[in-house]
Amino acid sequence: MKVLILNFGFGHTSLACAQMLREKLTHTEVETLQMNRSQVQDLPEGYDTYVLGCSIHRFRVSKPMRKWLRRNEERLCLKRFYLFMCCGLVDQYEDYLEANFSPRLLESARMVSLFGGELKPEMEKGWNRFSVFVLRRRILDAELPNEGEYTRVIPAIETDAIRRMADHIRNLYRQEDKN
Repeated sequence: MKVLILNFGFGHTSLACAQMLREKLTHTEVETLQMNRSQVQDLPEGYDTYVLGCSIHRFRVSKPMRKWLRRNEERLCLKRFYLFMCCGLVDQYEDYLEANFSPRLLESARMVSLFGGELKPEMEKGWNRFSVFVLRRRILDAELPNEGEYTRVIPAIETDAIRRMADHIRNLYRQEDKN
C-alpha cells in the first residue's frame, strides 16, 4: 500500500498534522510532499491513496492549492483520496469547506476531517504574527455573560481526528487484503 500526503499548509500546524498522520500509518509506505514549495503540478501517479492537507489563512486555502486543484480535481475525484484541514476557528469549519472546495471534491473524498489548529504567534512572522496574536487575545478576552460556566478554549491539534483518519485508511486496506 502506497500513500502520498500532499500538504498545502501555510505553516507549522498542517505540517505537524501531516507528520502525525504519517507516523500513525504503520506498515504502510508513505511519502509526504510539501506542495506550497513544490514544483509538482500534476497528480503524481503510482499511489493507492492520496491525502490532501491544508490550512486556512485569512479564510482561504493557499493559492498553490487552489491552482493545483483547478488543474487536478477531475483526476483526483477518480482516485481514493482523503482531505484534512487545519484551522484555528473550528466553528467556521463548514463555511471554510463550502468556500474553498467544490461539492464534487467533497463528495468524492473518502473522508473529510478537521484536524484542529493552533494559534501560536511565536511560530509566525511579521503581519501574520500580529494577526494570530490579536485573534488569540480575542478568544482569551471574550466577554462571558456568566463567569465560570464557560471555559475558554484555545484551538489545538485534534489528535483523535488524525487517529480516526489513519484507522480508516488502514482498515480500508485490511478489507482489500481479505478479498
